[in-house]
Amino acid sequence: MGNLLSYNSIKETGNSNQVFFMRIFKHLSFIIKGLYLKIAFFLWILVLSFLNRSVAQEAHEANPQIDSLEENCASLGFTYVFQEKGSFHPVSLKDPIFIQLYEVKTKKLWAPPLRDTQLKTSGFGPRQGHFHHGIDLALRMGEPVFVVFDGYVKLSTYGGGYGNYVIIKHDNGLETLYAHLSKRKVNVGQQVKAGQLLGLGGSTGYSTGPHLHFEVRYQGYTINPQLVYDFKQKDQIRSDIFFIKPHHFRHYGNATPKQGYLFHEVGQNETLVVIASKYEVKPEEIIRLNGLRQATLNSGQMLRIR
Repeated sequence: MGNLLSYNSIKETGNSNQVFFMRIFKHLSFIIKGLYLKIAFFLWILVLSFLNRSVAQEAHEANPQIDSLEENCASLGFTYVFQEKGSFHPVSLKDPIFIQLYEVKTKKLWAPPLRDTQLKTSGFGPRQGHFHHGIDLALRMGEPVFVVFDGYVKLSTYGGGYGNYVIIKHDNGLETLYAHLSKRKVNVGQQVKAGQLLGLGGSTGYSTGPHLHFEVRYQGYTINPQLVYDFKQKDQIRSDIFFIKPHHFRHYGNATPKQGYLFHEVGQNETLVVIASKYEVKPEEIIRLNGLRQATLNSGQMLRIR
């Protein structure tokens, strides 16, 4: 009997040890699987980062004309701003900048980004805790998207929240961005004309449905597109000329107060002295405000008077 009891005790002890080691093995298996998943996730992030850098590098190397860009996030949202490395700083802008948007006589024309832009789904400004640097225009999947002014393709790539997007650098000094495209139809460095097809509408990137995210920029810094366009009107562009003013960069921190500016379009045979006497200002002040190096004026030239 004593031998039997000893045998059963040994058997029970062995079973307990077996269960104990099985539990340890089970826990180790879970830990190892968790480590494998973490390592796999980390490697996947590294691969995505490498691919994104490769795409951006290819876009920059594809054409030496492309300006050097610095990718910065101007807000906590998905809209990124590509700021050019230069001397322009929107915060310190004090005087308006004249832009000749289009000129029929020189065949520099304009076009709307879509055939129908009357439905705006989201505007320029603060939105859900971040700053929305463009406007969103409703469209159908695959709907044509057009270049708005003459220029060349600065970027045509896929990246971040924009999905498929294109940046056009225009001859008039502005830039425009077109995002969430389903397809891009232009290449980096390509010369384009107003009204030319640049892509097809879609919902790529951070998008809840088909729409065009449209931005207008100066030196890489965004301004409200509705200062240039009235998308609810049939003849959408507001004027052939546009003045970028300090308060247009309020969202970057420019605190210059709004003020009334006065401009004059030089007429046939008008001289600096005649214009100055007309507005009762000194010719030297007009020269200073406009950065003129000579007193000779051209018909149609825009001068700031004050």
